[in-house]
Amino acid sequence: MSMSIKKELSIRKFTTADLHLGHGKIRNYESLRAKFSSVEEMDNYLIKRWNSVVSPIDHVYLLGDVSFHDDEKTKELIDQMNGVKHLILGNHDKDRSWPKWIKCGFASVQSELILQAAKDLRLKFSHYPYVGDNANEGRFLDKRPVKQEGTWLVHGHMHSKGSKFDEKNEQICVSGELWDFKPVNIDNILASIRKFKQKSSVT
Repeated sequence: MSMSIKKELSIRKFTTADLHLGHGKIRNYESLRAKFSSVEEMDNYLIKRWNSVVSPIDHVYLLGDVSFHDDEKTKELIDQMNGVKHLILGNHDKDRSWPKWIKCGFASVQSELILQAAKDLRLKFSHYPYVGDNANEGRFLDKRPVKQEGTWLVHGHMHSKGSKFDEKNEQICVSGELWDFKPVNIDNILASIRKFKQKSSVT
């Protein structure tokens, strides 16, 4: 086996959501962030957690709400994070133009993405959940993804109020607060879905 093939086989895919780099006020809303004495401490911690699981050749799908810093500072921080980064825009990503985010260090930018993650499983990536909201059910109804039969949704937006694995609604929240602020290996998500499907077929 050639070195190039070995390298290709070692590439992994991850996903996470809701970095909120530079967002000082989020420390008042999310108890897991209250421990940070400053925005800089929080940013550095998030970068460290990211790099603890992601290698330089891995791909990461970031499901929105990147940064409250200006473009220059955002790029500086994103460049410190390992991997090839793909952005799915969130409600706090006010500038929707893809050139801005490409300049900030992302390889691709979109509002929603469907990934054929395995031969038998497709995943939809969106910042928004099918159902549920960390404030009330009525927000962002026009932005929520359309449910597709057989396609599980991977989303952010809900932070600590989300559910890691919502079997009823076929959605998985990957907000950092739920996963120890580490990106989630998509293989682990697929394994959880398969386990649920197997259990459902038995019952």
